[in-house]
Amino acid sequence: MQCRVYDRYGAVEGCVFASQCEHGRYHVSPEVGIVELVDHEGRPVRNGEIGEVSAQDFKARCNL
Repeated sequence: MQCRVYDRYGAVEGCVFASQCEHGRYHVSPEVGIVELVDHEGRPVRNGEIGEVSAQDFKARCNL
């Protein structure tokens, strides 16, 4: 599918999590990671509440 992207939201890992379409709406890309809005204690916020973006990239690797 081809569409024009007007804005995008990404994370430090270099992964684009959401892109804005020509209608001004943001579309999350679930195939690249998990995005949640959480409160100051890390709990998911309810619809309409303000929170912080918490994102996990599926490509990130843990080096133990």
